[in-house]
Amino acid sequence: MTNYLFLLISTALFLAAIVSRKTVTKVDLVAAAIFIPGFLLLSILFLVADYFTGVGVDASVIYHLKYGLYGAGFLEYKLLIITTIIAILLTAAGSFYLIKKHFRISKRTKLTQNASFYIVLILAFLASPSMHGLLRPSMNGLLGWNEAQQLNFYEHYRFPDLEPLSSAKKNLVYIYAEGLERTYFDEATFPGLVPNLKALESVGTSFTNISQVNGTGWTIAGLTATQCGIPLFTPSHGNSMSGLEDFLPNAICVGDLLSDEGYNLEYISGSSTYFAGTEKFFSTHGFNYIKGREFLSKIIPVDPYINGWGYYDDELFEIALKELDDLHAEEKPFAVFISTMDTHPPGEKLSASCDDRKYLDGRNDMLNAVACADLVISRFLNKIFASSYAEDTVVVISSDHLAMRNSATSMLRKLERRNLFLMLETEKNGATVDKPGSILDVAPTWLTALGYKGELGLGRDLLSDDEPLITKIPDFDRVLNSWAVNLGDFWGFPKVTSWDDYEIFPDRKSIKINKRTYHYPLLVEFEDNDETIMRFDSNHEGQKLIDYVWKMNDGKAFLWVDKCKAMRSLSMARFDQDCVMYGRAGSGGIEQFVLETETLISVKSITEKAALPVNVRTSAEIDVNAKDSSRFIAHAGGEIDGHKYTNSLEAMDHHYKKGFRLFELDIIETSDEVYVAAHDWEHWQKLTGFEGELPPVRDGFNSSQLLDKYTPMDMETINHWFEQHPDAILVTDKINTPLDFANQFVDKKRLMMELFSLKAVKEGVAAGIRSAMPSWDILVNIKGDITQSLVDLGVTDVAASRRVIKNNLKLLDEFKKQGIRVYVFHVNSGENSDEQFVVCNDMEHVYGLYADNYDFANVATCK
Repeated sequence: MTNYLFLLISTALFLAAIVSRKTVTKVDLVAAAIFIPGFLLLSILFLVADYFTGVGVDASVIYHLKYGLYGAGFLEYKLLIITTIIAILLTAAGSFYLIKKHFRISKRTKLTQNASFYIVLILAFLASPSMHGLLRPSMNGLLGWNEAQQLNFYEHYRFPDLEPLSSAKKNLVYIYAEGLERTYFDEATFPGLVPNLKALESVGTSFTNISQVNGTGWTIAGLTATQCGIPLFTPSHGNSMSGLEDFLPNAICVGDLLSDEGYNLEYISGSSTYFAGTEKFFSTHGFNYIKGREFLSKIIPVDPYINGWGYYDDELFEIALKELDDLHAEEKPFAVFISTMDTHPPGEKLSASCDDRKYLDGRNDMLNAVACADLVISRFLNKIFASSYAEDTVVVISSDHLAMRNSATSMLRKLERRNLFLMLETEKNGATVDKPGSILDVAPTWLTALGYKGELGLGRDLLSDDEPLITKIPDFDRVLNSWAVNLGDFWGFPKVTSWDDYEIFPDRKSIKINKRTYHYPLLVEFEDNDETIMRFDSNHEGQKLIDYVWKMNDGKAFLWVDKCKAMRSLSMARFDQDCVMYGRAGSGGIEQFVLETETLISVKSITEKAALPVNVRTSAEIDVNAKDSSRFIAHAGGEIDGHKYTNSLEAMDHHYKKGFRLFELDIIETSDEVYVAAHDWEHWQKLTGFEGELPPVRDGFNSSQLLDKYTPMDMETINHWFEQHPDAILVTDKINTPLDFANQFVDKKRLMMELFSLKAVKEGVAAGIRSAMPSWDILVNIKGDITQSLVDLGVTDVAASRRVIKNNLKLLDEFKKQGIRVYVFHVNSGENSDEQFVVCNDMEHVYGLYADNYDFANVATCK
């Protein structure tokens, strides 16, 4: 109910925000076009997720959002899919209506209206139960827990190992009964539901107190927990798992251990083994055979006997019996793991051999399916007990996780829910073990029945004196959350030496190193200890690979494979192709090329790439550059009294006196089409407190002081100032109409304009202005030789972000040789980015910079 209460609250807040606001600016309209469908889709996500989980968006939903749903039983959810599609279409229609019909465009709105509108919308998002679920993994790590943080993961994680207790090696048949939790055994609530399994329980060892813990509550997570002794936590470094060919390659699981002991290992399921990475998991961990729906379809006759998820369990068990016979004939010990599917919600999936068996009045689909599963599983086990290998075989039945939401959920929730774990050995009498444990403890326990003392991760043998972590560590779920980083390390990446090679296969979009395959886009960072950090292009932090490259320390060795356009490197003009870049960050020796055929790159060629010195200029040259006023543009008139972006008369005067001769102004238009200097109208409104309609007319602009003390500049004021300062040069931003502006400016020979289309650049050159400066981003539209094309156009200057420097050193060197000056902005936008740093480091590659505050009279010495 809590989730639905939050859904109600968030919906009420959302409607309150929308209903209370009808007049919006264009900026508000764009925001509404994002917020409105975004909120509605979040609400749909919650309702769909809750249909499956009963608890809204949880770890299983997040896992499948990351890993995908290929192989899922979509046919089982026809009604849900249709309903969801209709809901999305209604969302689109409703969003369109609200945006087009409900809102009215105005050039001005009150600041208080703006603030309340956005605050209430943000509160609606924060109240959304979907947001709670999506943010929970991150918040667990961010908020932490002091006591949990003090618990060392590796003091509790036991390195997987087997110690033989006898020379005999018993076989194992393990049944993962889909959602068939032990709670169904409660006779008071479910009388006579599972008589056959209860009869088996009386002759086996039944563990009645197996809890579900974080990271084990869906099928692949349950498989991971019972095979590896760890919960399933996806990589904490933000990488998408889509680039990984191996599943938890750094973990050692029972498959790895038993494979080393000479076991034949097989996993068989009636559903697709490609769903949720199941095939990758078992193939990574020592299994000889992995057989799912795809395999079964090849050996089962035409007119397959299947449901939406795959083959019915009675058909599956018949095939499993044949597989067991074949494995037994090989005279090697075997371990076969079988996943059932008939009890997977939604709906009733009764195997034909149940003869349409119903439970009680037959009204509850899930209980009918459970009753049928009880019959089908027991018949299968009776055949095993009658086989020639029965005496040498241990049988384990467990639920893979607690049941997902189904038609019996309301009844299950009234009870203390526990997982099923039943172990059957021919020479053992029945026993009940009430010792508390978790699904992590299952494998170390059944390994003793096979004849081994097993250590396995966070699991403990429930038949030993070892205390399970679920009782040893208070608030165990929260402790598991605090270990997310440690658990994420099991997805770890390979160490490399200088003798290793990276093989890149463009046809498969893959990279191979040390027999492991990954898919690109991919960025590999090389550490000094032979470790690698591998980053894929999709992650919960929202960062792209270029963001990581930009933040790299100079000298860091890396390999990057991606779309050329994603690299924003103008040295490679084929932007629709895949490209490779490698070397050391901040080095002129970076190699980059278009990927056309299979390519081999040695680690040595990457890590030993010679890095050019940070500066090859002499100290005298640096000093000359630092005092050359032609290299410094006063950004938005320059900073004054600690205020940036004023575009004010006083800022211009102040920086002229300091020695600046190039002045940038942001040029926009008033409502009566007069050019004025302001960064944008929202920012200008904050500086002036203007309460009228935006944009203002010229008189309203001129009568509004900036911060109550600075003078705004319209076209007349701008021209007057430059008339009084004949050696000053104007550099414009924002405006992209060079001919019109040049005709209104006092002296076009003192006019440099950053322009945002090649058409505007050509127009600026034709207008005869001092410099038509293309913005870096439009150079992507130039085909062929970029440098020569700029020379042919008559371009002498380019405006660029500092962030393009690292990836474009060769191109910048070409510009320099051709006399094309590059001025960089994004100065003072992070660490190591102030004017002094740019002078000492970046001016080796670029000509000048947009400066907020620079003192020509007090130039610091470069270190």
